[in-house]
Amino acid sequence: MNTQAILVTAYIDNQDKRQALYDTLKKIKGIIYNSDINYKIILSSHSPIDIDIQKMVDYFVYDNDNEMITIPMYWWAKYNDFEYHINDLRRSHSSYAHFTLIKQGVDYINNLGIEVCHYLNYDIPIVGDRFFTENNSKIKNGSDAVFYKYDDDNSTFKYGSLNSCMFSVNTKWFSDMLDDIKTSDDYLEMGDYENDHDTRLVLESFLYKLLPNVNEIVSKKEWDDKYGYYGTIKSEPNQFWLLNDKESFYVYCNNTGKTIIDKKIIINGFDEKVFSFTPQTWYLNKLGDINNITSIQIYDSDKLVINEIFEKENLKYHLDNHKLIWTKEKKF
Repeated sequence: MNTQAILVTAYIDNQDKRQALYDTLKKIKGIIYNSDINYKIILSSHSPIDIDIQKMVDYFVYDNDNEMITIPMYWWAKYNDFEYHINDLRRSHSSYAHFTLIKQGVDYINNLGIEVCHYLNYDIPIVGDRFFTENNSKIKNGSDAVFYKYDDDNSTFKYGSLNSCMFSVNTKWFSDMLDDIKTSDDYLEMGDYENDHDTRLVLESFLYKLLPNVNEIVSKKEWDDKYGYYGTIKSEPNQFWLLNDKESFYVYCNNTGKTIIDKKIIINGFDEKVFSFTPQTWYLNKLGDINNITSIQIYDSDKLVINEIFEKENLKYHLDNHKLIWTKEKKF
């Protein structure tokens, strides 16, 4: 019987994520029930997984080293007549941890001798077997892999990207392609993060750079038309950053959720501002002149989430080495 692998990766640290993983595995098992193909489900995780979830898969690959990397994060976007560029010299990011889950799972599947691997993130609400059958046919007919573009016009990534939530690969080919990345230093070197500022969602950019000759890349439009699957759990549903350039402080919010985000901001201990951010929209709001601000406290409901105090003698260090740096450039 033809055997194929379905690799699912997950980091489960709350009940919502556990439920999303359970729902995805239940849907997969329903899709492959009575299939002519002998599907094997492999779950790869950096977090402990309860026994009831483990019973839903054929193999469980566990590694408790959920290594995060700190990178010179760069965010770029077009907005009206401007391009926005945001650097974050201290931002911790999970891209390498996600990469290792994929790599460890693919290596394990390769050792099992399974030729074709279909990959899904844990919160993808897949419906029907079209994703598996169409991609298997392409790989059997000679494609190394089937990836999907993250966007078609490079509006998010200036130099290209591949969707990291679902794809299919020839297992040995993909395992060989990943083999040189053995440590986070290898990952950072391959990503060239010191010089390449196309790293808003770094794994998507990294895969595009790592796999320059993928012979089957499907447009985002076709992917949307066929599947339209988006994760049910947002890794950063409330992206909210305190930013500064050399003159002013700003707050940035990218509300990817479904509800309004309200933030209370207190400047210098008494000047209170309240911002409301509507869903599916991003904002950049100026807080004030950097020389006139000595402290910023930001509250989510009644919870203090950011508390920054700016001592005059430390301000230059804070600006040059510790804070986010924002610049705006006119687009011609």
